[in-house]
Amino acid sequence: MSAIPTKSVRIIPLRGMDQRWRVEPTSAELVQDLTWDAKDSWRDAYGYRRIIHDYELVKNETGEVLSSTNAFDPEGLIHSIHWFAKHNGALQFLVWETADGELKFFNGSGAPSSVSEYVRDRDGDAFNGTDRVRSWLSTPNPGTQSITYAGRLYLVNGTDEPLVFDGRKAERAGFGGPPGEPYVAVPDKTASETTPIPITLTDRRIGLGYRLGKKAGYKYKVTYVNERGQESPASEASNFVTFDNTTDYKQPVLVTIPVGPVEVVARRIYRTLNLFDTSGNYVAQSSLHDATNGFENYYFVQEIEDNVTELVYDILPDAGIGAVLDETRLGPFPFAGSHIANFKNTMFVAQVSSNELRFSAPLAPEMFPQDNVFQIGDTSLGPITGLYPTKNALVVFKTRGIYLIKGDPSNGFFAQTLTVDVGCASADSIAEIPGHGLAFLSEAGVYLLKGALENSGTVTGVVHLSTPIPDVMSRLNTSALHNASGTINTRNHEYLLSVPERGDVNASLLLKFHYDVKEWSISENWPIACMVTTADHRHHVIFGTWDVASKVDPNAGLHVISPGWPSKGPVDSIEPRYETSHLDFGSVVGPVFPIRAYAYTVGYGHNDMECNLVINREYDKIYSIAPSHDQRYPTDEFPIYGTVEWDGTVGTSEAAWVTPRPVVVRFDLSTSHRNLVHELQVTFSTETGTRKMQIIGAEVEVKAGAPGSAAKPLTLNYGGTLTR
Repeated sequence: MSAIPTKSVRIIPLRGMDQRWRVEPTSAELVQDLTWDAKDSWRDAYGYRRIIHDYELVKNETGEVLSSTNAFDPEGLIHSIHWFAKHNGALQFLVWETADGELKFFNGSGAPSSVSEYVRDRDGDAFNGTDRVRSWLSTPNPGTQSITYAGRLYLVNGTDEPLVFDGRKAERAGFGGPPGEPYVAVPDKTASETTPIPITLTDRRIGLGYRLGKKAGYKYKVTYVNERGQESPASEASNFVTFDNTTDYKQPVLVTIPVGPVEVVARRIYRTLNLFDTSGNYVAQSSLHDATNGFENYYFVQEIEDNVTELVYDILPDAGIGAVLDETRLGPFPFAGSHIANFKNTMFVAQVSSNELRFSAPLAPEMFPQDNVFQIGDTSLGPITGLYPTKNALVVFKTRGIYLIKGDPSNGFFAQTLTVDVGCASADSIAEIPGHGLAFLSEAGVYLLKGALENSGTVTGVVHLSTPIPDVMSRLNTSALHNASGTINTRNHEYLLSVPERGDVNASLLLKFHYDVKEWSISENWPIACMVTTADHRHHVIFGTWDVASKVDPNAGLHVISPGWPSKGPVDSIEPRYETSHLDFGSVVGPVFPIRAYAYTVGYGHNDMECNLVINREYDKIYSIAPSHDQRYPTDEFPIYGTVEWDGTVGTSEAAWVTPRPVVVRFDLSTSHRNLVHELQVTFSTETGTRKMQIIGAEVEVKAGAPGSAAKPLTLNYGGTLTR
């Protein structure tokens, strides 16, 4: 009888997670705490730590914290986090909200001594939870959403007034309504009500109305203006002031204008032309009056560049007034806006409580004309859950629907329905994956909106991105998906998505889509409430946490992701693990006898690697094999990964660095005490308490077939391999 043949299955290249029943041998059941490397390998992933975490607390006798040396004040729970820049990135700001209703910022381009500060309004009052408070709802809500426009950060949360922050102060964006109407009168020289003597102007070139004793009449309107040149809706018309000029003189009109709120820096006065003709008749059918709609045209008179003056003399003749007031361009900033976007120099704002999507006048991001509105879908598709501008369209997400706003301000915008089958569950999950499309989390999983959306030759469509990981997606708490958040980790070419698991409303499971190879991996114990990627050359991923008991809790506040951090915060360790798919030998050669497993690694360091087995999809593993038998040269005295000793002193021989090189690590296997093996899954991981691992591929060596059986070559199903 011939000997049982020995065969090897080589698994290269290693790919990401695919939890479906029958998959390629190069796929994995689990990829944990690993990141894909540009050299086509999986290596130990990054960790996170609190920003400037090594602060020193000064306490009194009762343990109360009196002071700290941390440039960032110790924070508690973080509700939202935002980033924006000015002057082409010369000034960079990180803005965040805390559970106490605080709004704070950090100037990342300031001097090293810069510290976090409270955002303040024009009066100097701080958003510190006392002087000014930001609301926070515990019920499901999209939280605070933001966009940048012209070097300013716009913030809406559906409850408080919309804010605009310029790096120095924050104030209300736009205006909530029009000013009160002005009051106008003809000034006189006496206090007599029976025989007033009007004030006249000796210079015939100025003054209102006609000379020669003709009748004159005017109405006025007023608007507010903020420091960004954004204008409020016009007031109601003033009272109708009439008078008769003398034969030789004309006279001024005294206008009483209202003082505006604190954000007002100027007020504009508009008036009609003379509403009487030279015969003294009221002008009802001319260009001065819109007889059809019943209103007069108003023309610019002057701008009062303060918010103090209340009495103004108008002496401007009709021939000297400015352009007509176009009230169709004016309108209040939408109340209780929950979502915001900038598309083609136009601001779009949506509310959770309605299907309305309002948009501003072009180049006027805080002025929303009354007629600039879309009704998006209907209430059966849920509320609007997110807005995202792309090159050719503004994508409008609802809970169960996606719409596209196309067009431009010159020719008009229009809405199109893309799909009513799938929508977005979390506005913060939306992120644009370079070269792929727009990723977002829905109630049915993670989806990708692909295509350039217009005139590109690429078909626009929605792809189910999380199809390979059904087991992971089944762990999600679908009732708390509004707490999910996502961003692009540009450094590692990943789409990061933090999601809540069953039994928890807070997000702690981190899904990573490695978009260069279109593969998934996961990482646990990431208490992310919100996160952002800085759009500068550093591309830091910064997140705020919900996992806090107090402001001095080790997990409190803001954290930064970095490969230099060896753990997840102060407690949780990074535990790299790669579980292969279930290799089906039964359908190829019948039962097999595993002999050895090889891990193709890149100098994994002075920690040992471990290997474990699962046969026939059983729930328990066979055993853990450690230490491994690495195939380094016996006389090799140089480090394999990093330093000879991880705690070696810099500048000594123990801290010498060399270029890592490929290393084969062998594990001897035995399943003689278990059932016949038809399927085999191999897990490679690091020993407990260590993290260094970089794996290129794997190889499993088996005795193929029972004695006397007709063995089939594995190459028929698994490709060409080594034969031993």
